[in-house]
Amino acid sequence: MYNEMTNQMTEAQEFKNDIRMLSERPILSRILKEVIPEFQVVSLKEIEELYIDDDIRIGTVPVGRLEPDETEANDKPDGEDSVAYDILVNAKAPGDGEDRIIVSVNLILQNPDDLGYPIERRALYYAAAELSAQLEETAAETDFDNLHKSYAVFIVAGDDIPNNKCNTATLYSMEKQDPAGTTEEDRCACDLMSMVVINVSEKVPSPNDTMELIAKMLGKTLDWDEKLAYLKDRGIQIEGPIAE
Repeated sequence: MYNEMTNQMTEAQEFKNDIRMLSERPILSRILKEVIPEFQVVSLKEIEELYIDDDIRIGTVPVGRLEPDETEANDKPDGEDSVAYDILVNAKAPGDGEDRIIVSVNLILQNPDDLGYPIERRALYYAAAELSAQLEETAAETDFDNLHKSYAVFIVAGDDIPNNKCNTATLYSMEKQDPAGTTEEDRCACDLMSMVVINVSEKVPSPNDTMELIAKMLGKTLDWDEKLAYLKDRGIQIEGPIAE
């Protein structure tokens, strides 16, 4: 029993370390640039220093809210039964306007086919929760123009992922269609909610540096010292609990 408890705590601590690592600004900025279209037009340095807010919430904001409460970070390795976003980020949207972007990043360390439901539906629920949480209540005078774009990013990691999904990132977004007639719009007003599912594994080659970095950081072939050395070789310095 003691050994089982020790192993469970070790896995739980590794999961916390994985989340903490993903939340580090140099790594988080790479994830945002890789999968979120708004950030693909600016540099990593700009994302890290200008657009991501200082307050990155880790495991403290319940799904359906935008502010933390007494909820503790999830201790389970597979991320199940958690009521909190693993990471919640507020960011300024690139451009001259005042638009904001809300992004949750969530980690699943198991074969998504074993979850019992499509991971895309969970991502959709999380994105919808981020969007609806921006309005405490609605009334006739509610200004819906104040809603900001919400993204739910799910990172699925592990060697159990099917080969045809390994090291892929898929974006799901809302778009306008015209079943009858055609309307001309410069920007789709409904484009306020998107989901991203990233599947990473070390068992197959990665298509680019960012996907390789995520796979290495969440993989089992490197210990933490080796992971820190891997990042350092790429000019990424990690501060905080992981580096201690």
